[in-house]
Amino acid sequence: MSRFGELLRYYRHQCWDAEHAKPLTQGRLGELLGRALGDLGYSGAAVSEWERGKSRISHDQRKVLVSLIKVLHECGGLQTLTEADTLLLAGDYRPLNADERQYLSPAWANGRVVGDPPPKPKGYWQMVTMFLSDWFGRRAEAFTALKSSRNGGPSPGWTGVLLEMMGQPLRGWSSARVLRAIAWVVVWLLGWGLTFPALHWPFENREQAWLAAVAYMTGAMIVPVLVGGLTRTRGDEFWRRQPSAKTFALRLFTHQGAFIGFHVGYMLVFTGALSGYYLVLGAFPRWLEGIAAVWPILLGYASARQVPFNLWRAYGRLRFTGADLGPTLAFILFGPGWAIFFHAYYPWLLYSPTGLALILSALGIAAGSAAWQERAHKTRKQASPDGGQ
Repeated sequence: MSRFGELLRYYRHQCWDAEHAKPLTQGRLGELLGRALGDLGYSGAAVSEWERGKSRISHDQRKVLVSLIKVLHECGGLQTLTEADTLLLAGDYRPLNADERQYLSPAWANGRVVGDPPPKPKGYWQMVTMFLSDWFGRRAEAFTALKSSRNGGPSPGWTGVLLEMMGQPLRGWSSARVLRAIAWVVVWLLGWGLTFPALHWPFENREQAWLAAVAYMTGAMIVPVLVGGLTRTRGDEFWRRQPSAKTFALRLFTHQGAFIGFHVGYMLVFTGALSGYYLVLGAFPRWLEGIAAVWPILLGYASARQVPFNLWRAYGRLRFTGADLGPTLAFILFGPGWAIFFHAYYPWLLYSPTGLALILSALGIAAGSAAWQERAHKTRKQASPDGGQ
């Protein structure tokens, strides 16, 4: 969620719809915005996309922005000029000028009004409550619209509504999206089936440990590649606006991020499983293991999307150089290296004194590597001709 979207959602939740005597919903905000603009307004889905950062109001749609502030102000959610300017600045829009302030509120006409500072982001449970409120609100609005569209049909009318509701979850799904969802399920099953047998301690013999290590090595090489491949960058709006981001470098850093996230996620699961073994918690249920198998893939996907952006933000461009080759190979070869180490020393890991020592050593090495990489990035940024701008 963008900062603009977060604030927009916050101020909307502070609004009260006087006509309907209830909090302001996304659909109602779009309707009132249309009333202020003198047109058809916007759908609740459009407002939802603004709040979630999936789309944004264009800078040249100044009338829409001012009308949005007008609606939020009149409904009591946005009360001061400071809050209005904070919302605009959060979306990289310019603050209100004198004419706009006069139009919105005579009290704002003479300049900035001292008000409370902008609200801090809501806590976790408050955000969950906001999400559930929005979700149920959208479902209720969709049901009402569906019921209205079925008026005049054959009796009883609930039959058509029921079938339409059953089809709602699949509405908008194309064959490409279905295939993509299937591909993600296959990646999850591969990650679970190949890498998690290495967590089934203790092994009966060295041969069983070797098979588990080989399976992990295979999964650690294949799954991150698939995660990187399924992480789409072509056609992404942000990267289309960056002419300096070459497709080749973007894909390489995307795959690098997938390897980083997958290994970090798996090592967290590995540490948790090892801690459970030390505490004699017994074997985890298969369903819980399946849920845990989602975590390395989820973290790999998140890292695949974030690593290229972090590098672009640091240097102002994406360019794969010789300095990036070493870290990339290190992350790719981490899986085989860990598999060999695990097969050779897994009895030591199962013995808590040496196992804890090895885990702490690994965490120290990882932290040192991260610090070294951060220093290398800073050095590289300072050494670049444009200072990374």
